[in-house]
Amino acid sequence: MQNQENKIHSINFYCPLTVRIDDPEENEFEYVEVDNSYLLGHEDTIRGALLREQRLGDDFDITEYIARNESTSDKLISAIWDIETVDDAVYGCIHIKLSEPLAAEEKEDLRGGLIGQNADELGESFEQHAVKTPDGDLYISFWESGNNYFLLDDDEFEHHLGIGMQMGGLT
Repeated sequence: MQNQENKIHSINFYCPLTVRIDDPEENEFEYVEVDNSYLLGHEDTIRGALLREQRLGDDFDITEYIARNESTSDKLISAIWDIETVDDAVYGCIHIKLSEPLAAEEKEDLRGGLIGQNADELGESFEQHAVKTPDGDLYISFWESGNNYFLLDDDEFEHHLGIGMQMGGLT
C-alpha cells in the first residue's frame, strides 16, 4: 500500500479547440476556420502529432515554464497535452500530475500558466504545424481570443457540459 506522501494526484484541464484548414479559394498560407467536427475520426493522428510536438525538445522540461509561483512549481510533476472526445466534439485536455493537491490559489496559478502555454508557447507551436490527415491538413489551436474560450478542471468541465454526462476518450 502506498503511503500518502508518495501518492500522485491528477487533475485535467479542458479547453475548446479551434480548427483551421487551407482555404481552397486562396493561395498558400490562407486558412479558413471550420467546425470542430473536422477533428472527429482523426483523434489518433492528432494525438500522435501532439506527442511529437511535446517531444521536440526532449531535454526541455515544460513544467518549469507553467507555474508562476514556487509552491505550485514544487508540486507539479508533469503536464501532457492531449485531446478528448465528448458528445461528438473534440476538446483539448491537459493531463496534470502533482505530488500533492493544490490550494485554490495554486490551482489558479497553474491555470494561468497553462493558458499562457496554450496561447503563446506549446499551443502556438502546435497550431503552426499541420496535422496531416487523409481529409487534408488541419491546424489546431488550444487557444482563442474570443469570449467562448475556457480552461476548466474536471469538475468545472463536467458542470459546463451538464451534470451526469458521460465522457469518452483517453483518461
